[in-house]
Amino acid sequence: KATVSVLNWPSRTSTMASPYITEDQFEVKKVDHELHFDRVSRVEAVSRTFNLKVVFDANTDIYPIEVGDKLTMALARTLELDGALQHDSYDPTVLTRNTLAERYEYVAHGVVYKVQAGEKNNIVTFYISFGGLLLKISGDIQKLTGIELNQKLYLLIRRQ
Repeated sequence: KATVSVLNWPSRTSTMASPYITEDQFEVKKVDHELHFDRVSRVEAVSRTFNLKVVFDANTDIYPIEVGDKLTMALARTLELDGALQHDSYDPTVLTRNTLAERYEYVAHGVVYKVQAGEKNNIVTFYISFGGLLLKISGDIQKLTGIELNQKLYLLIRRQ
């Protein structure tokens, strides 16, 4: 297997002015409420547009998710609407300003910690940790462009 170090995830065109890496619609196929952690469920979903497969942990105590739910999920490099990158330290004004988070119901901040080429041609998987809650996404490498190993980003989710 080859290791891929730089990837991109499409759907929405990435520009320097856009905070988005991607945004797509997903249908929830499986929810495992029996994980070893209270209030956390493992969710499996498939995107409608690019057939991306995602498995992620979510705090379903505060944001319930069930099989059949249709979710809009986005990855963004910043919460700033103008695409300006944020500083490494926490900014408490993010809760009182108009940001990308206002458009979604569930927001998590994490880092890409692993990228892996699949055994099938053009399939790639990358892994993101959101403070211990994990996300794994797999799909065609041409549909996954713009994400870098060790990159900090945001997962944003809302119901359709």
